[in-house]
Amino acid sequence: MLHPAPDTVARPRRQNADRGGEASPAGIRSMTAPGRPVRRAAPVPGSADGPVARVFLVDDHVAMRRAVRHLLESTRRIAVIGESGSAREAVPRILVAHPDVAVVDVRLPDGSGIEVCRVVRTADPRIRVITVSTVDDPQTRREAYRAGVTTFIVKQVDGRALVDAVWEAVGGS
Repeated sequence: MLHPAPDTVARPRRQNADRGGEASPAGIRSMTAPGRPVRRAAPVPGSADGPVARVFLVDDHVAMRRAVRHLLESTRRIAVIGESGSAREAVPRILVAHPDVAVVDVRLPDGSGIEVCRVVRTADPRIRVITVSTVDDPQTRREAYRAGVTTFIVKQVDGRALVDAVWEAVGGS
């Protein structure tokens, strides 16, 4: 199940041309809060497909990280730029890698993915966080949103929901 942040207000997305620049060739749009600079995904070197979303994965199961990496990178417009299997190593790695989006498991062996989100979003609020969980618990979901999670996803959803959530988090299409 896909759960976007409950207090999120849909803002109209403006193409780069609206800011006096040119729209990107792929038609990627940027959505920002007032006063915030537009954040664009970096292009993949040598890619004619246009901008990509840069994603960091945090899950203690190697097989899950491999499956999610394969799913996201199969779109050719999402690049997984880093991985971590624990909360302790995730925070510094995310802050150094500076992804557009971190996809974080709620339950990690050495801590909470929600706490990872809280620390990352406090240090750099431009990094969006999508949490994934095996259980759709309303209390956990509320805690995640209070920590700054962009989207809460239950692992049993169709893989396309995760891809869509990544693009929604970066303001792409």
